[in-house]
Amino acid sequence: MLIKESQLLKPAKLDPMSMLDEATFLSEEESKVQPVTIPVREMSRLGEGVTMVRFADVERLAEDSQVSYMDAVAAIAEASEVDASKLTIAVDEADLIVDPSLLDEMTNIVVAPLSESSVAYRYVAECIDAWADMDTENADELLEAALVEDTELKAFAEAEEAAAPEEKGKLAKAADAVKGAAGEAAETAKAAAGQAVEKGKELGGKAVEYAKENPKQVVGGALAAAGIAAAIYKASNNKPKSWIGQKIAALRNVYAKWMKKAQNADASVAGRIKAAAGKIMAIIDKLMAKLQNAAG
Repeated sequence: MLIKESQLLKPAKLDPMSMLDEATFLSEEESKVQPVTIPVREMSRLGEGVTMVRFADVERLAEDSQVSYMDAVAAIAEASEVDASKLTIAVDEADLIVDPSLLDEMTNIVVAPLSESSVAYRYVAECIDAWADMDTENADELLEAALVEDTELKAFAEAEEAAAPEEKGKLAKAADAVKGAAGEAAETAKAAAGQAVEKGKELGGKAVEYAKENPKQVVGGALAAAGIAAAIYKASNNKPKSWIGQKIAALRNVYAKWMKKAQNADASVAGRIKAAAGKIMAIIDKLMAKLQNAAG
């Protein structure tokens, strides 16, 4: 399909529906997934002859062929000439959190942890880092609001949208210094991000030094500058259940890391780490409860 220069010069007015009208479509049969095209990976760490397939591929094949998950797995094993009894199914941790019934529908499941480069993990990490640096009485409340209710996401997305390219550069430097400051209230996030930009200009671009001295003034700046605020906001609104599941998976990862640190720390430090980990677990419990009532 030819994309004209006039279209590229006016991206804001580009109509995806008109582009689809001109696109070449595959037939339904051509677009179906075939067992032979699905990658199967050797997993010798799990045992001799053990192989692995991603659940997303199994799910797509089952849907296209209108068969059960295990029938799809058998077809994949046959096409790849591997032992079906040793073909494991890698299911994303967040998917199992959202839909535990998957454990009843398949055997030989292995769990794929949430990637630390994912939007959900980065968001959780920013919030946790900001909370750890806070010295306010309502720090726990702010963390809960950020992680359970996503109170500041819209403000972060608006701040990112409003920031000019040169302003984003200053915010990015501030982000490195303060690790996000993601726990502040939603109504102040956009304004504070703007304050960080203006102050950065006043100091001749020395936003990092300013951020270190005034971390609360760069609220929202980190996520906005990192370019992930809009992605986070979209994920939280478009797929509520999967977004909650991913946050739970990320928090479980943080909790496990903290508890491992506690095991290697002296008694006084271990106590503080476990207390903080307990707050993380309390948020996980609230998210699990919220998951039961979420749509999508």
